Amino acid sequence: MADFTANYGLHQWEPTDPFLREDFNQDLSTIDAALGRAERSAEANAYNVYNLMLQNYYESKYTGYKKALLFDGFVDESGIAEKSECLVFTDQAVHLNRSGQNDVTFPYTDNYGSINFDIPFPSQVLMGGGRFTGWTVKTNALDSHVGSFTANVDCRVELDGTIVFDDTLPLKCTSYGGEQTMSLPVPIEVSAGTELVVHLYCSNNIVELARSSSTLCGVLRFIPAGGTEASLVSQDAALPTRDRILAWVRHSGGTVGVTILDGDKEFPMSPAGTTETENLQGQACSESTFLLDDVPTAEILAVRLELVLSEEENAAKLYDYGVVLL
Repeated sequence: MADFTANYGLHQWEPTDPFLREDFNQDLSTIDAALGRAERSAEANAYNVYNLMLQNYYESKYTGYKKALLFDGFVDESGIAEKSECLVFTDQAVHLNRSGQNDVTFPYTDNYGSINFDIPFPSQVLMGGGRFTGWTVKTNALDSHVGSFTANVDCRVELDGTIVFDDTLPLKCTSYGGEQTMSLPVPIEVSAGTELVVHLYCSNNIVELARSSSTLCGVLRFIPAGGTEASLVSQDAALPTRDRILAWVRHSGGTVGVTILDGDKEFPMSPAGTTETENLQGQACSESTFLLDDVPTAEILAVRLELVLSEEENAAKLYDYGVVLL
């Protein structure tokens, strides 16, 4: 009579044992179920590692020991090799806006006043994406001053109440007055729906700007960035051999795609479903899963993410992604 294996109870026949086809089928079903559990366990473990590493990344903890994982939470652009011009990075996410943000004008009045106290431009909720480069103001003619001089103006830029720039910028003032543009040293990337406020202050009472009783007049300057489809490519990474690749992308709006890049060769990953969840900051989002069985063999790989808006959508965000090699 046949013995059975210790772990899964598979038949172990002696040479003289009779056996039935049903015995083979039973053993094969047992093996198939065990392999299925092992595969699901590997996928679950990979997903948990991805989330753990991402959390460490957000908390600025060490993540250098990762070996078979590519991920990015878009705290900055250090993990990006290239991206579409219409994508902007702000609020720890990558944004795609259908419309680009144009300059915003607050018409000049005949009223001028000093800015020896903190005075803002009117608060502005942006209608599109882009790069905020600075602002134009109008200085008053100075009857008591001949020639020109440069005033140091304290400038503060807030996005949704968070200070993103707080420094001193030069403002050229002349005896005849006129428009002057103050440029930020590095443009600030912005997205639709963001509330932008710019505050100016200068202790020099000679400086007078066109203003209403409580806000400044002038122009907020933007480089528009809009589109309906875009992509970004990760930095190259040296990765171990693999049999299979899994990927997850958390996003809000849009349709996402993932492609593995081996030099000039492209390996599109197959969509495996989308679920509604929350990202690690507790924001509601979609999580799309991707699979790739026909894997590249090269050691150096990169990841390309694609994001496309539907006809009904005006904006979408990418929160994070993880690619795990099994």
